[in-house]
Amino acid sequence: MKKSCYIVLTYNNDHDTIETLDGILSQSIADKMDTIVIDNASYKEYRNKVEKYCRIHNIQYYYRKENDGYAGGNNYAWEKLKTDYDYMFIVNNDIVFNSKRISEKIIKIFNQHPEIGAIGPVVKTGNNEIAKDCAIFNVFFGKQIFGHKYHRTKEFHERYAVVGCFIAINVKAIDRNYLFNKSFFMYSEELELCLRIWKRGFRVAALNNDRYSVYHKGGKDPFEKGGEWKFYLASRNLALCAKEFEIADKIFFLILQFASVMKRVFCGPGNKRERISSLRGYMKGLYFVLARSNADQIYQDACDQLIRI
Repeated sequence: MKKSCYIVLTYNNDHDTIETLDGILSQSIADKMDTIVIDNASYKEYRNKVEKYCRIHNIQYYYRKENDGYAGGNNYAWEKLKTDYDYMFIVNNDIVFNSKRISEKIIKIFNQHPEIGAIGPVVKTGNNEIAKDCAIFNVFFGKQIFGHKYHRTKEFHERYAVVGCFIAINVKAIDRNYLFNKSFFMYSEELELCLRIWKRGFRVAALNNDRYSVYHKGGKDPFEKGGEWKFYLASRNLALCAKEFEIADKIFFLILQFASVMKRVFCGPGNKRERISSLRGYMKGLYFVLARSNADQIYQDACDQLIRI
């Protein structure tokens, strides 16, 4: 039997993390899957509660002395565990499982369709509404990606990417020594990952039936939450995804994003400084794409932004 596991990254959030772990342990095949918690340097008061829960429930717990973002924490787990598992479920620590059979369903599809590299469930946010794609993606990706027309079955439909709060990965679909691009720090890393999966010849799919859904507590658009660094990184990282496209598509994608950013600057949510940060992030991302900057430079920019704001 192929081995599978859940990876849950946490940072200073014991309540939501434990609720997410409760949902994982309630899955119909929980006894056949391992669960691993990666703690990105939480403060002691949060760390102790999660660590105790993991000890009681026989969950592997790894504490790290640095917080290098969502990408960095999950990459730590990937590097440590990728040779031990066939399928890895990367989930946020603030999701609620609406079904006990999500894991079972996804693994069944993986086993029947080895060409699929990543699968996501139906994701609900806000007032229990299904998460929607932004206009840029609807226009740009349309009905196909990299020349491939999306297929649909009774159980799943292919798409350019899955929602980042829950990504089940076929380990064979990843050809690099990292899962997420660390330089992103956070935001849009799942899109960049799925683009790489498509380019490698695998496919990306999402479940159709909302019986197999999760609720993402923090699933609102980052531009609705406030914080200049969120506006900056969200726009910067989306621009960085253009690296995966050929020149014509690269230009089209960046033009579409520029139009979206300008709309946000003049009439989007957030205060003036936050909206301007969105434009600054886009311009820096554009620079990194054109200059072909390396991952270390891009990562340092993210760190500088967090310090600056």
